[in-house]
Amino acid sequence: MEKEFYDRFEELDLLRSKFDNLEKGEFGVLYGRRRVGKSELLRKFASKIKKNKMFLTITSQSKAELKKALSIKIEECFGEVVKISEWSDFFDYLIEKTGEQKFLLILDEFQRVDDFAKDFIYSLQDYWDSKLRKKKIMIIISGSSMSMMHRLALEEKGPLYGRKTFTIPLKQFRYIDFREMFKDYSEEEKIKIFSVFGGTPQYLTFFKKTKLSLIEAFKELVLRRDGALYEEPINALKFELTNPERYISILGAISKGKVELKEISDELELGQYQLTPYLRNLTELLDITCSSDPLFGKKKMKRYKIKDNFYRFWYRFVYPYQEQIQSGIVETSVKRIEKEMGDYCGRIFEDIVTEFFLFMRNKKIKGVDINFLEYGKWWESGEDIDLVLSNASYSTFIEIKFQNRKLNSNDFENLKRKSLKTSSKGRLKYAMVSKSGFEQELIDRKIPDLLLLDLEEMERIIEDETKREKEIQVDLNDWFGI
Repeated sequence: MEKEFYDRFEELDLLRSKFDNLEKGEFGVLYGRRRVGKSELLRKFASKIKKNKMFLTITSQSKAELKKALSIKIEECFGEVVKISEWSDFFDYLIEKTGEQKFLLILDEFQRVDDFAKDFIYSLQDYWDSKLRKKKIMIIISGSSMSMMHRLALEEKGPLYGRKTFTIPLKQFRYIDFREMFKDYSEEEKIKIFSVFGGTPQYLTFFKKTKLSLIEAFKELVLRRDGALYEEPINALKFELTNPERYISILGAISKGKVELKEISDELELGQYQLTPYLRNLTELLDITCSSDPLFGKKKMKRYKIKDNFYRFWYRFVYPYQEQIQSGIVETSVKRIEKEMGDYCGRIFEDIVTEFFLFMRNKKIKGVDINFLEYGKWWESGEDIDLVLSNASYSTFIEIKFQNRKLNSNDFENLKRKSLKTSSKGRLKYAMVSKSGFEQELIDRKIPDLLLLDLEEMERIIEDETKREKEIQVDLNDWFGI
């Protein structure tokens, strides 16, 4: 039975286009965190290339094993027996097979080669430079260790640096894409699932397979010692890093609300200069955190946050109770989840709405043009505005609430008051996005330049816009059988 496959339209379209127009060598580097769907994406692409292809997932532990694996794969793909005694035997065979025909070679989990066969990497480098790049061959190397893939192919001193002709950094699903996996759930349920498990495809697949409620599934997958995601955030860092302890401490501090560099520094009793490279790696290399300055606020007020929802949830509700959980006592963690779930989801809802406005940029929402060049939060002196959109003509200030109450005129007046404290100039506009809608007295005011949007309306707009996207992508859907 074929696995369900969701989204990845841009990546598939890029791969198809590269292969369709292959006139000389293409060298692709695909990388991303564990369980984000790299192998599934490559399998989906490779399944549509009918001949002259080789897909090898590297599981070998020695040069001899890799040579044997390459020989077996050649026989499986082409019915030809080729003994690989030297790496040149393999690459010479590739050159022979290409001829005037297109050829696809995928080496998945490529970073493992660095452990036992560095000379294979240098042989690939040499053959690419001298011969393969002139052939109609598409080589894709893929790996789950983002740090290792950077070191091998993306950093200046790496052996394959400068060879790539395209790069695909595979990210988690956006909320817009994630929704496709959970069509039978209400929008509110979708938001809660996304808030807990984030956009990593494998995490979401684990959740779906449990067929349990959200909290019961979390207990089953994360709080049990034999759970599929037990200590996943820590294990993922151990997979990437030799000494992950300081990274774990930093994420723990951020999860406690220490979001500015000085606050993190004070919490860990480390100099700010010592923390900077770790925070840079968490953001730029591992894609776990992100940082931002306030839009229309004071400079040098950068805040950090954990952008991966599963990590954010884990560090807030599991990390503080690790010793108890390891002893089989999960009640403290579960009680805190039940108590604080609404507040936690409210923070994630702000991110979802931000993504929604990015998705709707240069489109209309309820007849209102959504045009902006900059976006971000504003904060100052203990106050904040959830989202600000700005262009040369005007700025839009947005209140976002995931609460079981309707917003009213007092909420709007408070938003307007805060907007006047910012350094924004020119015309000011407003929007309010509410899970539960709005009091009639606010609706009846018909305030100019105020957009009111509830969750049902937001859901309907997303459905309409994604339907249009699918209609545009119909040829891609048909080609890949999605």
